Amino acid sequence: MKRLVILGLVICAGMAQASFELLLVADNGVGTFDTRRIHRFDPTTGVYLGAFGGFSNPIISTHIDQATNSLYVIEPTTVTRWDYNTGMLLSSHLAVNGAYLSSVRPDEGRIAVFDGQQDFLTKSFPGTGGTVATAGFVASSTYRSGLWFQQDSILAWDEMSRRFRLVRMDPLGEGGNVLLESPNFGTGAYGQMSLVGGDNRAVMAAGSELRFTTLDSLSPGSMASPFGLSNAAARAHDGFYIGGINSGTGRVTYYDRNFNVRGIFTNTALMDPVSMQTVLAPEPGTFAAVGVGVAALLRRRKKK
Repeated sequence: MKRLVILGLVICAGMAQASFELLLVADNGVGTFDTRRIHRFDPTTGVYLGAFGGFSNPIISTHIDQATNSLYVIEPTTVTRWDYNTGMLLSSHLAVNGAYLSSVRPDEGRIAVFDGQQDFLTKSFPGTGGTVATAGFVASSTYRSGLWFQQDSILAWDEMSRRFRLVRMDPLGEGGNVLLESPNFGTGAYGQMSLVGGDNRAVMAAGSELRFTTLDSLSPGSMASPFGLSNAAARAHDGFYIGGINSGTGRVTYYDRNFNVRGIFTNTALMDPVSMQTVLAPEPGTFAAVGVGVAALLRRRKKK
């Protein structure tokens, strides 16, 4: 009985933790080393949890690896890896990516660099490795943003034709073919892309717009951005977060999967959000399932 009581307390604590999400906001500040930082928030409450870093060059994009508690920060010529819990610098790599948006393959083997040319580039991650031009996607395209959401699938934004394209990559991640493309829409602006939690869509922060599309049919849609300028997007358990600037102040808005606003928060330290990542705790159901399994194990031991 005592064991089951302890187990119940553990499960309850786990379920309480499951509601927690840590939002990591990369901010270029006012363009100085001291103001280019990674800010931490509890996005469910808006509570500010401090900052770490300090970067000599503009932050271009970020990538999170929850398995190692790591946040990769990508600058024009450097990729650094940080422990997002302690703020400690773990490693630094030379990587000439340029001032372009990028997205890392799920297995972290390669990085796609969207440089505005006809074909985006892929390189080994986190270092430069070999530069590979994935030629032949679509003529006269200018890929400016993208999301490597599956091992073999990239959602890319073509600024020239103002459309999403779904690109199927080869096993090496060095080339691919366009499978689908959305109709032409939007203003041509672009920013960070993110999956929408609990849905089959992706969203892109695009200046004065939010642009979204389904991942299967590329059915597109758009709506007004909550800010004058939005650049950053990150997934939530149910929905997504958008980061941007409104009247000179950095802000973050939380939308649910139906694109309803659920919260808006800011902090005086937040000035120019350019990229965001979310540390997603396990769903409450995960803890419940673990608890059931452990309880069954204890019962078996008691019978023995």
